[in-house]
Amino acid sequence: MGDTPINETPYKKKAAREAAKTQRVFLQYTICYVTRSLVGNGQY
Repeated sequence: MGDTPINETPYKKKAAREAAKTQRVFLQYTICYVTRSLVGNGQY
């Protein structure tokens, strides 16, 4: 089908965007976890 090359690029862009979002969330979670460990009261 002729529309495969057309649909391929936006899919890759979306996949890259999703990967970046996941990476950002993971980074925030890591920072939160490290901060909580340093503070030590678990209320953050």
